[in-house]
Amino acid sequence: MRRTDLDLVDTTYLDMSDKKLPFWDAGFDQPIILHDGTKLRTLHETAAFLDRHFEGRRGVQYTGAMLTLSSAARTGAGAEIHDARLIVEILLRGQKLL
Repeated sequence: MRRTDLDLVDTTYLDMSDKKLPFWDAGFDQPIILHDGTKLRTLHETAAFLDRHFEGRRGVQYTGAMLTLSSAARTGAGAEIHDARLIVEILLRGQKLL
C-alpha cells in the first residue's frame, strides 16, 4: 500500500467533541463572509462548515486549517484565533468560496 502525505499527519486532534477545546465558541474579530452570504463567526461554526464542505476530499490544506482552528479553540489566544482565520481564508480562496 502506498503512503500519502496525509497518512503521515496525526489527525487525532480533529475530534470535535474533545472536552479540551474550551474556546470552540470564540468568535473572530469579523466574520468570514462567503460568496453565498454565509457568515462564519466562530471557530466551531468554521470547523463544522469545513468538515461538511470537504467531506470525502480532505487533504493537507484541510488538515492544516483544522489544526489551527483546534489549537485556537484549545488556548483561546487572540493571536491564534487571528492566525486560524487567515489560514481558513487562504483555504477558502483556493476553493473560490471567498
